[in-house]
Amino acid sequence: MTEALERVSEGNLDLGLRLIKQARGRNDLRALRISRLGEAVGRHLDVLAGKFGDDPDALLWLGSARVSLAWEIRGGGYAKYVTQDAFRGFREVLETAAEPLFHAADLVPDDPVPWQCLQWFGLGMSLPRPELDRFWAETEARDPGLWAGRHARLQTLCEKWRGSNEEAYEFAKETALTAETGNPVVAMLPLAHFEIAERRMLADDGQHDHELIVKSHFSRAEVRQELAETTDRWMSAPHDHPMTTEARHLFGAAFYYGGDHDRARRIMTDLPMRIPEWLPWGSASVLPRRTYLKVRRELGV
Repeated sequence: MTEALERVSEGNLDLGLRLIKQARGRNDLRALRISRLGEAVGRHLDVLAGKFGDDPDALLWLGSARVSLAWEIRGGGYAKYVTQDAFRGFREVLETAAEPLFHAADLVPDDPVPWQCLQWFGLGMSLPRPELDRFWAETEARDPGLWAGRHARLQTLCEKWRGSNEEAYEFAKETALTAETGNPVVAMLPLAHFEIAERRMLADDGQHDHELIVKSHFSRAEVRQELAETTDRWMSAPHDHPMTTEARHLFGAAFYYGGDHDRARRIMTDLPMRIPEWLPWGSASVLPRRTYLKVRRELGV
């Protein structure tokens, strides 16, 4: 995939569209490819907009790419840290994502991926909560276990966006309890805990070391127990799934910070060096890659 992304970034849009079409019906793979190719198409967005007409896969790609570009302009920080110019550019680009995404959804009615992209569109545009709930309902109706769909919904429910710690946690817990055995989407549970720990760090206002706050959260007996039960159920019959690596990072970091280094070691063995962009390794450090390498050395993986 790395070579394909490089070729797309150089302007080979036919290759990118072919990869998206090949993944139709395999929703998690399709969502992942849409995300990665949306980032790769970058400076060729104008060409993409005019090259393939009303092809639904191209429209989905275009809308997703515009969503990705908009959030890149905004950055991942809290609103109070985003400049007015960044906000302006963010909204200007994001507004152009809706039309191709809705069109793609109309052309392929059973595809959940346009709707999961629209969750990020709606969140960025500060749409009313009922509209955000509708985008999630449309996603869930088409694929309730879609990683990207549940990830977008979890972010919507987080306290930093449009919900609360309680809503985010209950949603993640429900995901872990109802997911098919072996589906790594159960990693929404450690992800929710990292989001909650992040809010604790924000409320702490720098009085304590961030890593200590994260360790304190994951060391709680009830957190360790529910994460252990969840990961044991997942690993009893793990699926071949495109998001398995991300799930292993989330569970591995959660167990490491919680002091269960044996579980962390088992889950993190043979993980690649590439890490997720922010969580989990950026939760307690502004240098997530350095933190990840330190943890690997400590665990001997």
